[in-house]
Amino acid sequence: MEFVSYKIAKKLKEKGFSKLCFATYDRDGMLGYNYCQPTTIRAISFEECMSIHGSDDNCIDAPTISQVLKWLRDEKDIFIEITVDVNDKFNYYFEIYKKGNDTWEYIGQNDTYDYFEMYEEAALAGVKYTLDNLI
Repeated sequence: MEFVSYKIAKKLKEKGFSKLCFATYDRDGMLGYNYCQPTTIRAISFEECMSIHGSDDNCIDAPTISQVLKWLRDEKDIFIEITVDVNDKFNYYFEIYKKGNDTWEYIGQNDTYDYFEMYEEAALAGVKYTLDNLI
């Protein structure tokens, strides 16, 4: 699983993201997991993190990239499409769509038209752009 960065997690908290996550960031930006058995991951709730660290300012949910993309789609009606450019050494870029009445309206792609070597980098860049400019 790949989690969003601490900086993006903070922005998500500001924008109202509140889903049960497999991990949280503490006040120092450290990612914390909770294992209940050696082979099973148990999600750490926001409340559990607060009981350990003392206040809700000290704990931030650490969602996976997939959780954030689903949250944006389901709750904010924003779809981030990751496309691979096979003509450019399989580099990735993002395009953003917003749900209209019955269709998805094209918002645009990353401003700088940067390409990313990894799918996850393009997805995180799309999430960051969305949080900074669309929500």
